[in-house]
Amino acid sequence: MGNLKRKKSFQALMALGGWTEKEVVYEDIEQGSWVDAKVPELARRVSRLGQSLEVLELRADGSKSILEMRMREVMRRIAQAVESDGTRDVRLHHMSLHARDLRSMDPSYTLKAAHPGIVVRQHVILANFDPLKAVIVHDRMLVLLPKTPGALVDELCQQLRVATAIKDEDLYDSSSSLPFELRALEAVLAVATRRLTADCERLSPIATQAIELLQASRITLEQLERLRRLKNDVSYQETRARDTVEAIEATLNEDEDMCMMRLGHLREAPQKFEPPLSPEMLVEHEDVELLLENYLQHATATQTRLELLRLGIDNAEDLFSMRLDLARNRLIQADTILTVFSLLCAAGAFVAGFFGMNLHHQGPSFALVVAITMACLTLVAMAVFTALVRTDTLVL
Repeated sequence: MGNLKRKKSFQALMALGGWTEKEVVYEDIEQGSWVDAKVPELARRVSRLGQSLEVLELRADGSKSILEMRMREVMRRIAQAVESDGTRDVRLHHMSLHARDLRSMDPSYTLKAAHPGIVVRQHVILANFDPLKAVIVHDRMLVLLPKTPGALVDELCQQLRVATAIKDEDLYDSSSSLPFELRALEAVLAVATRRLTADCERLSPIATQAIELLQASRITLEQLERLRRLKNDVSYQETRARDTVEAIEATLNEDEDMCMMRLGHLREAPQKFEPPLSPEMLVEHEDVELLLENYLQHATATQTRLELLRLGIDNAEDLFSMRLDLARNRLIQADTILTVFSLLCAAGAFVAGFFGMNLHHQGPSFALVVAITMACLTLVAMAVFTALVRTDTLVL
């Protein structure tokens, strides 16, 4: 009886943690052996589920509110928004949003949440551009706020206000002709690309100054460490820009996803969006395509600038390495010259030691031996240096 209760408790933990039945060995549970490798992970997942997040809700009528919600509550709120017109069966039939889709945007899962992407589900658009994580339905947008949102809320609200022409009579009518879901997506993409551009603008003068310092005659260890951190920042921002470009390109390559992003038309005529979509429906997404291509160009331009910055740093590092190699070669040449000189001195000392006790200093034999020795050492030195120069081993 105790094993049965323990098994049911573990099944409840397994359901909360998201494990499948294939990942649990019930024979070990019945024998009283809890799977030690999975219990800590289950506990961590359950603790994550209990954490509340700040969620910014922006409605199509211009109102906004900040709510404390858990991921399950976010899921229920999205379902209520989709079913708001009362056609529950039809909406549930078309809605294919799963918990794993929201889990990929959960800040608790750092690696998954940091990867940019646009996920299109029936009646729902998920836009993940760190730190912006937005869930868009036909009449509202839910934004999962980070722990320190800073000016993110005001920036997003301002951009959405501009896109929807709320309380602004100077905007063109073409801006307000887009449905709310596309204007919300445009606001998310605009803030994401603007932040990428701002980071690029911030790093550009710092990188230029670091490259100029690297080309100077004297480089300190502190400057090299600063350059290393700068290169890591540039590489990180370049990766963000490249992932953003890839996410937008992946959506542009899927005609069905772009067609399903027209949430208002989907609610008005859901029968037209029954899979598989007709060829006529697959080409009616010019507004979505133009929107994505616009911000794809912005992200690509930022990626190119960051790539040029990184290449400039790499070229400066290569130049610095060449200078180090040149200095190392000069040291090797000096060491070679000193080694040959030491060899000649050792040969002269050997001759002096061999004949020094057997020759009279006043006789002609001593002068003859000294002359022959000096001549031979000079000829050997000239031969060695000539050979080194001809073989490019020694560059003068």
